[in-house]
Amino acid sequence: MSAAQLAARGRPDVIRRAASIGPLYVFCGVVCLALIVVAVVGPWIAPHDPTRTDVIEVFAGSSPTHLLGTDDTGRDILSRLIVGTRVSLAGPALVVLLSTVLGVAVAVTAAWLGGWVDAALSRVVDILFAFPGLILAVVAVALFGTGFVSPVVALSIAYVPVVARVLRSAAIKERNLPYIAALRVQGASGWSICFKHLVPNLMPLVVAQAAVSFGYAMLDLAAISYLGLGIQPPSPDWGVMVAEGQPSIINGYPQQSLYAGLLVVVAVVAFNLVGERVAQRFETAGAR
Repeated sequence: MSAAQLAARGRPDVIRRAASIGPLYVFCGVVCLALIVVAVVGPWIAPHDPTRTDVIEVFAGSSPTHLLGTDDTGRDILSRLIVGTRVSLAGPALVVLLSTVLGVAVAVTAAWLGGWVDAALSRVVDILFAFPGLILAVVAVALFGTGFVSPVVALSIAYVPVVARVLRSAAIKERNLPYIAALRVQGASGWSICFKHLVPNLMPLVVAQAAVSFGYAMLDLAAISYLGLGIQPPSPDWGVMVAEGQPSIINGYPQQSLYAGLLVVVAVVAFNLVGERVAQRFETAGAR
């Protein structure tokens, strides 16, 4: 066997899988991974203190000291983008986590108990569908004040109906399978069947739905911060940076809004494409 054939046989499966996924999705996956790494190590790799002002360096252009320039108070834009990555990703992650846990609980409870419980939970889900996430966030901020927690909790509640509606149909279908009846005949309790069998079998769909929801949650939280209802200055956040830099655009200094807005768009598109790809993979596996 030639050296070329040995090399071909020895090529890692990861490379072959990456080639089958497609270069666009691989690139988006790399972007998502890079953002996650920056979110974890951001405060340690930021070249400057993201909240330190310097009146001498106001609206400074790109330089070795400030690679992306400074804002209207002399704060380093690159440092604010890097440190702001943690909040910009942590918020959507919490929204997806909370909404998924609540959505799974509602869906499995409705599917397992059925009857009036299913009807009542379905009506509650329909009512929540009538309220957009941003409206719920505004109400939550009006009641509990601005910050990180209120918008996250409000959006988590707003995302529950999406998760619950998708999983309820799958849970009803799973509940009617023969193995569930066999477990009940063997004396297994409802809690045991749900936690040990029903919910684990729904996990591929749960993961796919969570992956798709992450990008939308990121966009919603960025919009809330832009409106001044979320993270408050001087804390670094991408949505806050877009809003803070907007007045400076008229004066010819679009750096802050431009870079922050571009980062939001890139992150949302990357996570959405990766999420859709994950969902397609799970749907294909389920069809088999």
